[in-house]
Amino acid sequence: DEAVAAYEFARGGGALAGAELAQANAFEEDHRKHAAALRRFAERLGGKTIAEAKRDYGFAAAAVARREDAIEFLIGIEQGVTLAHLGAVPAFAGRGIAKDAAAMLGVEAMHWAYWRLAAGKDPVPAPFLTQ
Repeated sequence: DEAVAAYEFARGGGALAGAELAQANAFEEDHRKHAAALRRFAERLGGKTIAEAKRDYGFAAAAVARREDAIEFLIGIEQGVTLAHLGAVPAFAGRGIAKDAAAMLGVEAMHWAYWRLAAGKDPVPAPFLTQ
């Protein structure tokens, strides 16, 4: 999962500390749980999942060299994941899976807002999410 790898990468850069590092650890665990749930969704729908393997996502060390860089990197990751979930929710025919996907979307949006606030930005810059 790209988000898990992104958090591992950001933490590995050493620029996050204290409460932000603890939050990054917690958010990474959320992403692990989401990835497991998405695998279960795919299997429940009769699909197949790609075997888990370490992938090279091409993250650049400069992206997490300083605290500000690491936070901007994580803002981008969380924005992408949030918008991906937003696009996926309506695609589910089953209400239960759509509800679970929407619940993940809500958590991703909170992650995104946390990092925006950490960067000194408005955590909720608009009343609606748009793609």
